[in-house]
Amino acid sequence: MKFPIFKLVGFIVFIVIIGILAGGVVYVAFIAFAVSNSKNDVVQHSVSSPDNKVIALVISDNCGATCGCRIRVDLQTGDNIRKEVFRDEKSCDASVVWLDDNRFEVQPDSGKSMVIDVNTLGLAK
Repeated sequence: MKFPIFKLVGFIVFIVIIGILAGGVVYVAFIAFAVSNSKNDVVQHSVSSPDNKVIALVISDNCGATCGCRIRVDLQTGDNIRKEVFRDEKSCDASVVWLDDNRFEVQPDSGKSMVIDVNTLGLAK
């Protein structure tokens, strides 16, 4: 009757090993995210609004050889920065065209453009 106890011990060991592996995967994913969102960002260009109160920053998320091109657009008003008002995982660059003091169009090189209204983002000018 010792056989069932060996099954139970084996099952417990299996669960512990799975827990350790899962924790390792979460840790590696966290480190990769922290590294990819730190010093590797490159401002490709910036475009000021017509009233010069908001600056749209086109940023390349340069994560190296492990991923393709990714860009995002951050907005800066004075000392405030609103990160990632636009993101495209398949573009290497994007142009920004201001339509008026509050609206701009992002035109990524992957194709689909988007109009963004600064007033809807809660940024104080």
